[in-house]
Amino acid sequence: MESIATKTIAEIVADNYKTADVFRKYAIDFCCGGNVNVSTVCSKRNIDISTLENELSKVTKASSHREDYNRWKLSFLIDYIVNVHHTYVLKNIPVISE
Repeated sequence: MESIATKTIAEIVADNYKTADVFRKYAIDFCCGGNVNVSTVCSKRNIDISTLENELSKVTKASSHREDYNRWKLSFLIDYIVNVHHTYVLKNIPVISE
């Protein structure tokens, strides 16, 4: 994984939504406050950036088999959203509501 110090929290989560769990663990806002780079957040919150990078790297490696949604045909993507993503969202509404 390339250094994440200059990437924003939002960019990292947009690239791999599973990284949101790492940010949640450290109470780092990845939604409305996600336009801050990792280095700034770590500095302000006294978080060791190398520890955060390691945790994000583990998540990224574990989910490296994820799909490249940008290459899917639109009709297939729509089916996926309706049948898979919406099921995930319904099960996770309490977490999403945070």
